[in-house]
This record gives sequence, C-alpha cells and structure tokens, in this order.
Amino acid sequence: MSLAGFGVYAQDHPEIDRELDHRLESRARQGDCVIEARLAGWLAQQAGLASVRVWVHCDDTERARRVAERDGTTVAEALVANAERAAVEQHRYHSVYGINLLDQSIYDLVLDSSREAPEVVAEAIIAQARAAFP
Repeated sequence: MSLAGFGVYAQDHPEIDRELDHRLESRARQGDCVIEARLAGWLAQQAGLASVRVWVHCDDTERARRVAERDGTTVAEALVANAERAAVEQHRYHSVYGINLLDQSIYDLVLDSSREAPEVVAEAIIAQARAAFP
C-alpha cells in the first residue's frame, strides 16, 4: 500500500491514528528519546510532555526530488503524490484531532532543510535540545 493509499485508508479508520499516537505518547513518557512523526510536536504539546518540538520543512520541489530518487520515480510524479498525500493528511488530522498542519506556532524550532545539509539541520536541533535540557 502506498503512503497516499494508507492515508486514505487511515482516514476511514481513525483507530489507526489513535493507536499509533498512543504508542508514541507511551514511548515519549519514558523520557530521553527522539520521536519523529508528523504529529509528534502536537502530541507532545497536547500531552504536556517536556520536549523540544521541531518542524523540519522542505520546499515542494526539493522534497519531490528526494522522494523521486528514493522511490525510483519522476519528480513530476512525486510532486503529484506528495500533494495528494498532504491533502489527505491535512484533512485527516483536522477531522481526527482538530489540528491544522500548516500552523507551526506550537514548535520551538522551525527549520528549512531545502538547501541545508542534514548535518546543519541536526546541529541546530541538538543545540536547541541542549539549551532546553542542559
């Protein structure tokens, strides 16, 4: 099942998101961990967890190039698939949680990885975490 197909399936089965979120929150409550998920920042905020909430953005074209390279498809196909997936997720997360994924106000750090090397992005996140949890 493709990611877009899974998104459509999960939209009709909200218990999937609830179970995944429960597992993420349970793991986060154990402490000293990094949780990566599109909703991790929102879940941490809503659960009142001590955390550094980070959103890493990438412009649509670069993201599509990376997906195309990873999946062996074209950038044009990846652009369409990414847009479809984003639309499904935006609708799904709003209907299940009341979350607007475009709202980045809950994040402690918002980074753009479009042109930055992964090491630069990682260093910024580590610095933010060290400042928050000395």
